[in-house]
Amino acid sequence: MIRITLIVFIANALMTSFEYRESNPTALFPYYYAVDDCSYGNVSNPAYLPFLRHSYIATTYSQPYAIGDLNASSMRLGHGTGRAGYQASWSRFGIDEYREDILEANVGYSPGWWLAGVGATWYRLCVKTENYSFSHSLLDFRASLILIPFQWLTLGFHQENINSLIDDQRADMLYPCSSFGILLKPVQGISLLWNSNRMYYGYVNSFSISINLLQSLNLRTGYSRETSTYAASFMFIYRLITVSYGLRHHPFLGSTHCLGVSLSTRALSLERIAYRTRLPAWRSSDRIKKININACSLDDLKRIPSLSDVIAHRIIKYRNVIGPVSRKTLVQVGLSSKEVRSLKRYVFGFASDSADKQYQQKGGSHRGTKKFRRGVSLKKRRELFRRLIASGIRASIALSICEHAGKANRTSLYRFIEKLPENSDNKRLIRRICSDTL
Repeated sequence: MIRITLIVFIANALMTSFEYRESNPTALFPYYYAVDDCSYGNVSNPAYLPFLRHSYIATTYSQPYAIGDLNASSMRLGHGTGRAGYQASWSRFGIDEYREDILEANVGYSPGWWLAGVGATWYRLCVKTENYSFSHSLLDFRASLILIPFQWLTLGFHQENINSLIDDQRADMLYPCSSFGILLKPVQGISLLWNSNRMYYGYVNSFSISINLLQSLNLRTGYSRETSTYAASFMFIYRLITVSYGLRHHPFLGSTHCLGVSLSTRALSLERIAYRTRLPAWRSSDRIKKININACSLDDLKRIPSLSDVIAHRIIKYRNVIGPVSRKTLVQVGLSSKEVRSLKRYVFGFASDSADKQYQQKGGSHRGTKKFRRGVSLKKRRELFRRLIASGIRASIALSICEHAGKANRTSLYRFIEKLPENSDNKRLIRRICSDTL
């Protein structure tokens, strides 16, 4: 009886683990994930798409279980705005005689502390040998939901192949997989994840931990209990490029190597790890000691959870170069409307539109700001920054130009623009805006 049970268990583990889906190396396991802690092109749950806040293209390649002729690859294109996100993808798995192709189109929306996503899948199976040929295609749909009641807690649900729930005859080809997951953040920069997937051969549970050792380096490791599979990965970010590598090992099927590369339209950074920083959502937000955003120091801003060092530096530079910070300013320097609403729990003292106008007219100083003795006036620097941002120039470049304009003459400013790491079209646009404004 024990032998029979052991044989059944091993057979089930082998069949379940051989169900393959090409994914980003940081996903660790080839399942649909209900919850994840970062989504730089790796989105199996479309509800996460609004988190991207940039456009990107990503590609992956892997060799499942080190089988020489067996290959898997994928390509993804996406864009997120902080409120909505969109993604199209293609993936292929198999050998010359057996191919699975999957085309996906997904959209996600975030009205507040919860996010929803829907998508469509076109699946094609093609078998071609000397004695047999078969090809069949199916269209199906998915839906997902993410709940973030606290900053330290995320709940997720994902339902795949909704049509197969109604039509049992489709289940053999497109099984209606579902996934439920929980993400916990004990401290900033560390995430604990559990995802439970209901698949054709039963339930599969995966446990993983994600650690941001640096703002550009993420390490993950995980274990899938039912398939007895271990996995680890690393992700490295350099400006607009993200490179990831994953290794997954099954005791009987062998190892799977996976490599992923993505290119984004904005510089990315991870939430830095901070062991001394307990996430404020463990306690009431009313007890959080707020800081004045127009009088605080750079170190004060860096202590705010989920606010990257890049944005903190931009806020300080904006104060020094342009003037008081308003809610609109935070959007201009790179935060989404949702992130601004979240930041309001930790800061106060935003400048109103009327206050900004009075500040410009008086040409006076504000606590935490710096008034230049030469160069263009504060009013013109503010208008220059607004026009540069409206024309699509990056906030970091726009701030640097305004800072230089406040300290030097026009000739020196144009020399500075020529040295910028921008293409010739952008430089011509910047010079034209500066000429019209100054």
